[in-house]
Amino acid sequence: MFLFDIKQSPDPVTITAKLTGVSATKVTGKITDIPPLKLTLDPIGGGVPIYGSIASFIALCAPVFTGKLNDWIKANVVDQEHSFDLGKGLGFSFTVEGQDIHATAKGDLELSDFNGALLAAGDIDIT
Repeated sequence: MFLFDIKQSPDPVTITAKLTGVSATKVTGKITDIPPLKLTLDPIGGGVPIYGSIASFIALCAPVFTGKLNDWIKANVVDQEHSFDLGKGLGFSFTVEGQDIHATAKGDLELSDFNGALLAAGDIDIT
């Protein structure tokens, strides 16, 4: 058995993303930046000398693995559109004097900033 103390940098990883579209049933966005990850593996324990040598070799391979991982993230995650289905759609319900009121978004919504908060504007159905 090989045991390693694994250190990751940067720590924490800061991912930058942006929303590119919102409809009544779907949110679309993309991750615009993920910094390259670096893993450091430090073998723990001595034990049988051959295990220590194998563990050291594995630790030396960490940069190759993280390099391949960073290449894959850059090719398959960064700047790729990702959509998330919202199920029944954006909306909310509330009760006024015993009557249920339902507000549901219809069609695409326009995204903007309002005093530092995300604003989604568009047409809604009220029933």
